[in-house]
Amino acid sequence: MASKVLVVDDEALLALDIEAILEQAGYEVVGPAANVASAMKLIDGGSIDAAILDLNLAQERSDDIADRLSELSVPFFFLTGYSAEHLPPSHAHREMIRKPFRERQLLHKLGELLS
Repeated sequence: MASKVLVVDDEALLALDIEAILEQAGYEVVGPAANVASAMKLIDGGSIDAAILDLNLAQERSDDIADRLSELSVPFFFLTGYSAEHLPPSHAHREMIRKPFRERQLLHKLGELLS
């Protein structure tokens, strides 16, 4: 059975690109979610094996999503245009990929999370 990966990004075209990359690699995509409320509904609505989070979602940050995933022991990493010092202090230890990213880089990081 394919691993379920939550994608959280407010840039619709980028979220669709990530979704296509993941599906082509055999993952089942949950979402994508463009804001905190929709991401939380997806998290609470079913099992998720891993997540990829953008740090900034329009007028919001994904800190609460990261906290909820941590509570549930769901592995995740940030995919963001920001540098590491912008990560929430409670998640400063988390893995991060900077945008723009390479497909290989994304899949490698996700594979590490799920292994």
